[in-house]
Amino acid sequence: MKEKVKRILGMLLAVICVVAFAACANFGVEEVADYNLTSLGITVRSNKGNVYYIGQGGNMNNHDKFAESLTKYLENVKQVVSSEVWVDNNGDLYLGGYDFANSEALAEPKKIGSNIVMANGNEMGFLAVDKNGNLYSYGKEKHNGFDKEFKELTKIDDVKDVVKVSSLGPSNSLFVTLTKDG
Repeated sequence: MKEKVKRILGMLLAVICVVAFAACANFGVEEVADYNLTSLGITVRSNKGNVYYIGQGGNMNNHDKFAESLTKYLENVKQVVSSEVWVDNNGDLYLGGYDFANSEALAEPKKIGSNIVMANGNEMGFLAVDKNGNLYSYGKEKHNGFDKEFKELTKIDDVKDVVKVSSLGPSNSLFVTLTKDG
C-alpha cells in the first residue's frame, strides 16, 4: 500500500512538473512540444529537442530507476516514438536500451536508419517513413505490422508515397498508412 501511495504521489508531482515546465515558456525558456503519459511516468519533449522523463522507465538502460523530478536523457530529438525509439533533428532513427528484434541490451543508442521523417510504434516493433515516402519496418513479428520479424530496418516495397503511419492498439499489431493519393 505504501508503494502504491508513493507512485500516486509521484505521478501527481509529475503532472505538476509538466504544468510548471509548460508555464516557463512565458519566460523564453524551453516549452513543452509534446508529451506522453504512461502508467510508468511521463516523457516530455521540449521545443528545443530535449527529452525529459519523470517516473520509471525513461532511463533506457535502467528501467527500475524512478526519477522524482524531470530528468533529461536525450537531446536534438525531433520525434519521440517511445522511451527507447526516437528520430533526431538530422532524420536519424535510433534505438536505445534493449533491441527486442535482436535480443540484445544496448550499451549505447543504436542508429538504425537515416532520412526518416516520422515513425510509429515502440521498442518491440515500429514502422518508419523516409523523406521519399518509403515505408520501413523493424522489430518483432506481430509488433511491426507484419507476420514476420525484421532484425534490421527493412524497406517495404509494396507501399509507396507514404505520408504518415499510425498504430492501432497498444501492441502495435495493426498499422494504418496514409499515402499521397489518400
